[in-house]
Amino acid sequence: MTKQQHLPRHRLFTLAAGVILTTGLAQTTIPATPNFTRITEGPHVNDGGSSFGISWIDYDNDGWLDIYVGNSATYENNFLYHNEGDGTFTKITTDPIANVMARSYSHAWGDYDNDGDEDVYVGRHNYSTNLLYTNNGDGTFTQIDTAGDLTIDAACSNTHAWIDIDSDGDLDLYTQTETNSLPWSAPNAMYRNDNGIFVKITTGEIVTDVNNAHGMSWSDYDNDGDMDLFVANAYFDYPLPDPADYMYENCYYRNEGDFNFTKILSGPLVTDLSISFGPSLGDYDNDGDQDLFVANGALDLVNFLYNNNGDGSFNRVFTGEVVTDATPTFGSSFADYDNDGDLDLYVTAWADNRSNRLYENNGDGTFTRIVTGPLVSDASSNFGPAWGDYDRDGDLDLFITKYQNDNRLYRNDGNGNNWLNVKCVGTISNTSAIGAKVRIKANISGNPVWQLREISPAASYCVHHAINAHFGLGDATIVDSMIVQWPSGIEQILTDVEINQFLTIEELCCQGVTGNVDYDPDNLVDIGDLTRLIDYLFISYNEPVCLAEANTDGEGTVDIGDLTALIDFLFISYTPPEPCL
Repeated sequence: MTKQQHLPRHRLFTLAAGVILTTGLAQTTIPATPNFTRITEGPHVNDGGSSFGISWIDYDNDGWLDIYVGNSATYENNFLYHNEGDGTFTKITTDPIANVMARSYSHAWGDYDNDGDEDVYVGRHNYSTNLLYTNNGDGTFTQIDTAGDLTIDAACSNTHAWIDIDSDGDLDLYTQTETNSLPWSAPNAMYRNDNGIFVKITTGEIVTDVNNAHGMSWSDYDNDGDMDLFVANAYFDYPLPDPADYMYENCYYRNEGDFNFTKILSGPLVTDLSISFGPSLGDYDNDGDQDLFVANGALDLVNFLYNNNGDGSFNRVFTGEVVTDATPTFGSSFADYDNDGDLDLYVTAWADNRSNRLYENNGDGTFTRIVTGPLVSDASSNFGPAWGDYDRDGDLDLFITKYQNDNRLYRNDGNGNNWLNVKCVGTISNTSAIGAKVRIKANISGNPVWQLREISPAASYCVHHAINAHFGLGDATIVDSMIVQWPSGIEQILTDVEINQFLTIEELCCQGVTGNVDYDPDNLVDIGDLTRLIDYLFISYNEPVCLAEANTDGEGTVDIGDLTALIDFLFISYTPPEPCL
């Protein structure tokens, strides 16, 4: 049985800091040829199209991952495929999101209105306004054209991401603009969500730099509790006379809070020159921080792998096939495809005569290139690689978009290793839980192994992975510990978590230092909480967040007794009130 602990936040941070130092690496034997089957029947793999963007998303909340594909031609609708739960997909043609000739490169999914279902922002690559659709909760969508600047601005859009930039509990949006086609030379854009109306942020280098952006990854790279941004920049008008003439530096912006960012100007992450497209993040060495891979999209350019030092600074890795294997690449993604407890890497090649790459993690920070099997034998205009367990059998399957060719779905047939799939649902944080971190510890091959997944599904070049956190467990028989760090700052610990299950974890609010009296909530119990409680009891009568859990004195109602207990804690005895949970 899974046991949950709701501990004071200061105690949780002490534990979280300690576990990162006690990592272990494990490796189980894998077959030389990974066990995948290419699916050849169904509309999702036979429609053709000028496809770029790919999303795994459960848009109707039935527990099964559906597929959304963006097409770049002006005469093609985007594709929406409903997962029937038996391994087949039905093409949806009647919904607005499947009847838009948007010339769409990318789309971003997230519950921006916090009503419990995933909405979608569809980018357009023809200098028209991008499109926002709200999910009606019944598997249908309605276009929203009154959401402020977000539905007014026009651009030549590439990749987009929903992210709670200011950690206020709702999703903001960052969108990238391609600037190769002059005279259009616009910067990227950032929009603050103000109760469903989006206000464009106009100050700061993060929205004034003109980058020729072609990919991004949001992550808490420096482990300070907010999401930072890496932007991949590229000029792309193939064939290039001399790629060296079109190489750019990439950009890295550190989040300082309240929509303020500092542009980092030193370090290999921002001084290496290339033609960069698909960045992917993942803790490939299981040391508790997010590392970064960058796919570079021109002939004879090597890709980049950067190891995170834990404080947001990076060292570039120069050895191994991952960084010496030169090929023109667009997309990339980390995933533990063999469920052995470490992240492997998949990279897509766009040139017709170049095959995709699969690099198996050796468990010691190095990779071995897999050279046989269906995942690496298909060469023709590959773009986005997205991972998701569409058949709910406990391993990750792979969908790849192709330009002017049928898209590909590869079913993972597994290898007997154990696994855990975690869905996080925010309450104080955004409902999609984008920005949450999930850490687990399990004994794999006799070694204690900590793993980290961050809920940041929009990644690489035009890719939206399944929003769940998937962990491979090898021969582990139980997950000893799980720590969920929510964007709000709230943390939860679970122990003795059963393996081989789809687990949903809901954020428990009001878990401040004293357990349950963070009325504001700001993850501190202070004068602000006293003011909020007084306002509720005597002035506005507006309920504080999580009123049902705010029974400070434990007698069943929120009244003057709770106010007295809080005053006693803050100013007299300093004894924490008795938590009610």
